[in-house]
Amino acid sequence: MDDPPPPYSLKDALQASIQQAPQSTASTTSTQSQSSIPAPTQQQTLIHPLHAYLHTHQPLGLYHAGLSDLCLSTRADSPPLCHITIHSLRTPSIALHSSGTAQSPVIAIAQYNFLSATDVNVAPQSAGRPPLRAQMQKTGWLPDAWGFEMPLPGSARREQFEWKHSRGPEVAALEGRNRGLKCVRVATGEVVCAWAWTGVSARKVGKLRWVLGERWGEEVELMILVTLLAVVERVRRDESSG
Repeated sequence: MDDPPPPYSLKDALQASIQQAPQSTASTTSTQSQSSIPAPTQQQTLIHPLHAYLHTHQPLGLYHAGLSDLCLSTRADSPPLCHITIHSLRTPSIALHSSGTAQSPVIAIAQYNFLSATDVNVAPQSAGRPPLRAQMQKTGWLPDAWGFEMPLPGSARREQFEWKHSRGPEVAALEGRNRGLKCVRVATGEVVCAWAWTGVSARKVGKLRWVLGERWGEEVELMILVTLLAVVERVRRDESSG
């Protein structure tokens, strides 16, 4: 059963984060239509600690935070870098907050739809630009894979990315279960990010690590992070339903 609704709407929360955000060069052009997701229209607060930590290339843990919510933190006993609200009955399915509390502004959301696709929306980091949007679809079975497209900074061309199950060295380095996930830039085969589920833990779900050395800006990197959260939650729901 879902927790009571927070004292703000998603749209209000997205717009509430319009506070002196630095400029970003990431492109947010999109031709996808995702009417199920409220679209922020103005610049949002950056989550600098999370973005900075990703580029240390150190593992980042995903932990349970209450009955259904999650959080990202460097350690179980460290303050969370950001809170993740999970809804099973209300929208959005997943909301990524700008800091470690559920009351902080929402800066990215993912919504499962009835066609087994996931609509993802990342708030813009510069004024006057649309949000970065993508629709993630299942692209493979046995093993499962999930693909999405988005433009990279400095290019209007949309590139394809894919989360797929992996036992490769990037996943093995996280020292979790033998099998995890990796995000691949399809055009080059580069591994961008890796994920491993935790073997046995009451609170820790798993951990991720940003693999790519190149910086693509907060919007693009948040898109990759939120699509990972969407896959992990999708797998959890599938396993729970049998």
